[in-house]
Amino acid sequence: MNEIVEEVLKAERRAREIVENARKEEARLKKQAEEETNRKINQAREEARNLIQEKIEKAREDAENRYREALFEAEKENEDFVKKNREKIQQVVDRVVSLLITPEYARKD
Repeated sequence: MNEIVEEVLKAERRAREIVENARKEEARLKKQAEEETNRKINQAREEARNLIQEKIEKAREDAENRYREALFEAEKENEDFVKKNREKIQQVVDRVVSLLITPEYARKD
C-alpha cells in the first residue's frame, strides 16, 4: 500500500514538474514571440518611414521641377510680350517722360 501511495506521490511530483516546465516553455515562447513581433513592427515602421521620406523627396523634386518649368514659361512669355510690344512700350515710355519733363503750359495735349 505504501508502495502505491509512493508511486502516486511520485507521479504527482512528476506531473507538477511537467506542468512547471510547460509553463516555463510557454513563457519563453511567448517572450520570444513578443520580441519577434516587436522586431517586425519596428522594421515595418522603419520601412514605412523610409518610404514616406522617399515619397516626400520625390514630391518636393516634382514641385521644384514644375516651379522651374512655370518660371521658365513665364519668363519666355514676358520676353515674347516685350519683343512683340517693344514699339508700343517705347511709345508709352516716351509719352510718360514727355509728360514728366514738359511743363503743363507747354503741353499740346
